[in-house]
Amino acid sequence: MTQPSGSADRPRSHACAGSFSCLFCLLWILLAVAPGAALASPAAERGRDQPLAAGQVGVCIQGGPDAGKLSEAARMRLPAPRELAVGEWRIIGEVCPRETFFPTSILLSPGATYVISAAGKWKDAWIATGPKGWWFLPMQPFNRLPWRRMFVLSGSVGRSLDHAFVIGRQATWTAPMALPGGMGAELQLFPNDWNSKYENNRSLPPAQGGPMRVTILRKS
Repeated sequence: MTQPSGSADRPRSHACAGSFSCLFCLLWILLAVAPGAALASPAAERGRDQPLAAGQVGVCIQGGPDAGKLSEAARMRLPAPRELAVGEWRIIGEVCPRETFFPTSILLSPGATYVISAAGKWKDAWIATGPKGWWFLPMQPFNRLPWRRMFVLSGSVGRSLDHAFVIGRQATWTAPMALPGGMGAELQLFPNDWNSKYENNRSLPPAQGGPMRVTILRKS
């Protein structure tokens, strides 16, 4: 390749390089920020409803004997459960880790496929963890989903473990064709833990990497 010659060409070359660098930096920032923004911004701004505002203070009780549970005020604000249309999503701004079944207000459709994504942290006793949970094989056989990771984000069809499944950071999951309760089975969320150990589960504030946020998209 022939190198540019003459002093007149140098300023233009430097200007192009600078413009390219700026464009590359802008693209990198958008790629880095976009996934978090998609989880954090209110779904209502995109014409979608949501049961709880993203990161809303007071969803999970922060202190006292009921810490980690869904507050009564937040429970009363939950909308009536309904099915999602294909291509529609819902943002759960905070999943409370002391709830053995956390409501999403989403009625599952038989045979429908959902993409469920999660970000943020919650706490199992003294262990802060993300949606993938933590691994300790000697304890895992006693989890509600046996042998699966401790505190991994999980889902269920209604308030039953008959069709429970692991979500982690992201999962594509298809609902059974025969749903318990017919069309009225609500998607529930929970951390995979021992049934007897939910009392030490806690939500985390933003300063500590929380809360646990979940986006649920109906793909088909």
